[in-house]
Amino acid sequence: LNSISTKHPHLTSLGITTNGLTLSKQLPDLLSSGLTHVNISLDTLHSDKFVHITRRNGLERVLKAIDDTVDAYQQQLGGRSMQGKVKVNCVVMKGFNDNELYDFVNLTKNKPVDVRFIEWMPFAQNGWN
Repeated sequence: LNSISTKHPHLTSLGITTNGLTLSKQLPDLLSSGLTHVNISLDTLHSDKFVHITRRNGLERVLKAIDDTVDAYQQQLGGRSMQGKVKVNCVVMKGFNDNELYDFVNLTKNKPVDVRFIEWMPFAQNGWN
């Protein structure tokens, strides 16, 4: 990102989409390189479902990354609007996480994050049919 923002100083927006697992560790370097917004993919707030869908532990790291990113932007912006800075993308899957929508919406209650619900795309290979 640093080379992108250095070579293109006219850029006003530079974002990433991430699973969030290593974001907390990389966040200081990303922000100093000009990162303006972060999309974090998270499809469940339940540890067992997280392991099932990602095949690894790490839900707590992703939730911490959301908090760390919010904190970093709040500090960087000094009270200015954080609208659109931190987004959580959740793919809604019937029978898997569709009972968690309210919990995802609640993430926005005390944190300046946007939650976007994304349609599970219809492919025969992913069991849609």
